[in-house]
Amino acid sequence: MLTVLVLTFPSIVSARPRWVTAEGVGSIIGGDIGRARDEALRDARRRAVEEAVGAFVESETVMENMEVIADTIFSKAEGYVTDEHIQSEWQEDGLYWVRIEALVDSLSLENDLAFLIHRANNPQVLIAIDETNIDHPSPFSLLESQMRQLFVKKGFHVIDLEQAERNQLRQLAKGALLATDFSSAVTIAHKHHADVLILGTVYTQLKSQTYLKGGMSAYVVEALADIRAVNAQTSQVVASTSASDQAYAASAQAAGSKALAQMAAEVVESLNNGVLRSEPTARTIQVTVNGVESFSQERRIQEDLSLVRGVEGVYRRLWENQVAQYDVKTTLSVDDIAFRLEQSAHVPLRITGINLNEIMVRVAD
Repeated sequence: MLTVLVLTFPSIVSARPRWVTAEGVGSIIGGDIGRARDEALRDARRRAVEEAVGAFVESETVMENMEVIADTIFSKAEGYVTDEHIQSEWQEDGLYWVRIEALVDSLSLENDLAFLIHRANNPQVLIAIDETNIDHPSPFSLLESQMRQLFVKKGFHVIDLEQAERNQLRQLAKGALLATDFSSAVTIAHKHHADVLILGTVYTQLKSQTYLKGGMSAYVVEALADIRAVNAQTSQVVASTSASDQAYAASAQAAGSKALAQMAAEVVESLNNGVLRSEPTARTIQVTVNGVESFSQERRIQEDLSLVRGVEGVYRRLWENQVAQYDVKTTLSVDDIAFRLEQSAHVPLRITGINLNEIMVRVAD
């Protein structure tokens, strides 16, 4: 069974523990009052968590497979209830009722919900960090590598790039962060169907050098990073962090590498919630269909487009000289729309071309 729920998440700052009043019920079987009371308490805790989940329900993003997510959350509902007071309890018609006031750990609940929804949506993340270690540009960013590993461990799908394209994206990161213009970088993200683009610059600087016996030295180096997570559909920043860390070693570069590796976990945790909440946002894709021979055929094509799951609207721009052109508002990628068009139920279609935001189609013979 597929359940559809509409969810958004408020700011993490608002996710404070909250008291919720809820009632639970248990069946009295064989006169076993104690078992029925325990069942009623478990039910009341689940209902308290269910109400807390309802606090996140607004009206922005349609979530599918919510039944699986809800079952996962409610199966450990008691873990979110950190305190409770029994207000009243009573028996009625073979049932045991209890009313409680429960303190729900909203922060843990929100984080778990966000993670499960993220896993359901499987958002794709692209990371590019421009890195300099003691004035030496790094062809392979250590911080980026550590961040990739940590995001993968958290269950994210992290996109890999060819080195030339990765270098291009790193160069774009410098200007993008200064000008807050992410359009060029987002174009690369679109090409690889990324949902979230993480761009950053990081450098290390020598803080101190201590001379040791035997001609050895110990270097203390600080790493400083400026990182943004950008929704690849809207180009809006969904999370940002300015992080720093220090480390020491027998050489300045080695100390810098240690500091870079140490700061990765802090950076990922700072960005995590914003990335999880970066829901796919609808954009407009243009679909041009050639060989449309009749108005009824054009109507069937438009109907097939509107029935594609993930399409929010289909708007005809023109139909003349056997050419129909539509603006399709969707959260899907161009490839996803193209694939579904070739599975069209009413009119056989063949994809003849694709670019960043346009699909060229011909009615199949």
